[in-house]
Amino acid sequence: MAGLKRCLGVDLGSSRIKVAEIQALKSGYRLLRLLQTDVDMPPGAPEDERVQRITQALRDLLKANKVGTKHAIFCLPGQSVFWRLVKLPKTNEERLLRIIEYEARQQIPFPLDQTHFEYQIFEHGPNPDEVEVLLVAVKRETVSNYMRAFRRSGLTVSGIGVSWLALFNYCQFDAGIDKAGLASGFAPPGAAADQAAAPQKKKSGFSFFGKKGKKAAKGAEQEPEEAEDDLNAPLDEEASDFGSEGLFGEVKAYVNLGANMMDLAIEKQGLKGVAGFCRSIPHAGSELTRAIQNALSLESFREAEDIKRKETVALCSALEFDGGATKHNPKASEALTQIVERRIIGELRRSLDFYISQPDGVAVDAIVLSGGQAALPYLASLIEEKMGVPVTVMEAPQNERLQLASGVEQSDWASGAMAVGLALQGVGATVIEIDFLPADLKTVQRFKGQYKEVAAMIALLGGMVFYSRNAGVTLEQKYLQAESEARRYVDQTTQNMLNTFAQVAAERQELAAKFETMSKVAADQDFWLRFLSDLVMEKPPEVVLDYVYLNSDGSVTIDGECTTIAPINRFQQNLAARTDLLTDAKIQNVVQVDDPYRRFPGNTGNKANYFRIAARHKDKIVRLRATPAPTLAPGQTPARPGYGY
Repeated sequence: MAGLKRCLGVDLGSSRIKVAEIQALKSGYRLLRLLQTDVDMPPGAPEDERVQRITQALRDLLKANKVGTKHAIFCLPGQSVFWRLVKLPKTNEERLLRIIEYEARQQIPFPLDQTHFEYQIFEHGPNPDEVEVLLVAVKRETVSNYMRAFRRSGLTVSGIGVSWLALFNYCQFDAGIDKAGLASGFAPPGAAADQAAAPQKKKSGFSFFGKKGKKAAKGAEQEPEEAEDDLNAPLDEEASDFGSEGLFGEVKAYVNLGANMMDLAIEKQGLKGVAGFCRSIPHAGSELTRAIQNALSLESFREAEDIKRKETVALCSALEFDGGATKHNPKASEALTQIVERRIIGELRRSLDFYISQPDGVAVDAIVLSGGQAALPYLASLIEEKMGVPVTVMEAPQNERLQLASGVEQSDWASGAMAVGLALQGVGATVIEIDFLPADLKTVQRFKGQYKEVAAMIALLGGMVFYSRNAGVTLEQKYLQAESEARRYVDQTTQNMLNTFAQVAAERQELAAKFETMSKVAADQDFWLRFLSDLVMEKPPEVVLDYVYLNSDGSVTIDGECTTIAPINRFQQNLAARTDLLTDAKIQNVVQVDDPYRRFPGNTGNKANYFRIAARHKDKIVRLRATPAPTLAPGQTPARPGYGY
């Protein structure tokens, strides 16, 4: 995305709209406005009415604040976007692009001809022979639907980002990591070779947390210089292989709690500016409001929302330590706390555990909360108490390169982080530049900034026309000659461009045919592994899986065991909630069987509940005849192995 001089970042939430306006300066950037407004949205409103109300609220907000900037960056919700971070061998640009397209066909779970996919290459990793490639994809139909809504706002759509990338981009920028590579030790893509060739000043010590470690080791400056060098020299050489943050760099998880969605983005250890894990979770503020509405038997959702904002706190030890001084509604607070623990904290813990289980995954050292729900009293303390990880609420920006104009409210900063991240992407200040703006609009934007010499020549011709009227026949002949040469130059340039385009199109068509052949041979290689990974994420730890059948027609049969019934029901409910993965997830049979292998600790009765769950995979492509699961008589169970999945 080309950097704009001034840009709006627009975060269209389902109940609240946030708009940030940023201006690019020579010395950095200035945040001119950070605007927010609520959307009057009745529960259960149809999609057309929702779009109309949101866009009208946006137009009213811009008009009321006399916003003249038209270029805007919008974002897609993360739940509709697929992403993967893959390692590829470092090679020449042409071959790398072919590898990326092949990987996209293997990784993206829907047909590539119906997909808008973008990628970004990161070359500043610890391994000089590899590059990290971020693959992000979304269905073209989804982009088209959102484009129709964005255009109704009256703004010029200059880019389309993703919710969790907008959050991650802002947090990285605030930490001093931006496109210009201002952070210590950070190199933008393509600069790795230049850094390797430049002379390096040897450090005199090793820090466990990068820059923070220098402050922690302040007392060590009194040690003799020779002894310090002897002790730390081997560590410096080894630590340089793990990125600019060293082997033990602090890893933060950024969580944005909105009305209907919770967005999560986790830093990749040892690789600044790269997201190691991203996810959108459909549990957030509206679910808390509904819990309060049900607990207090309120008819109005709006009344429950008002009670949540003014009379509700998250019940935790910190509140008791403070003596319960904060006035709150006990019944509403209890209902809210239960949902936070069961839904938000439960999903957050499951996501972090899944990230840790990945080959490059590590434990998170801190959590930073943002979004409209982050302001709930004692919410951060409750999450910290249950997760065992320090939790803070996002504060005003720390990066001195972002100046705040007078009148910008810092109290609502946490809820506007995504909008600021989008605006920073618009002015070219962010490291991740994934943009889902349709290709035709990108071409128009690039064309507006090119061919300056042709425009200058046309202006020169206009001046010659003006002066030639009074300059006589000689000047008129010179003008005609110059005009002829200019036309010939423009025609030749245009023809060369058309020839080049035709040649590239032919080569692309040939490559597309080859890749199509390759994809037919190796399609769906990791479909089963991705399905098992999603299945394990939803499985309670008390449940042991014996068999998982995924038939060619998309039907799924899951057999497993558990000592109690409650985890089995919770497993079925988790699967039923994954509407993006399965449909019709139901428990077919539960029987009590022996547990001779004692796979369940504390099971003194040597009994287990054997169950079967049937469902249907949403995205399974049928290519073969169905292979039905074995038919079992009532009470009969298949032969079990000596271990569970």
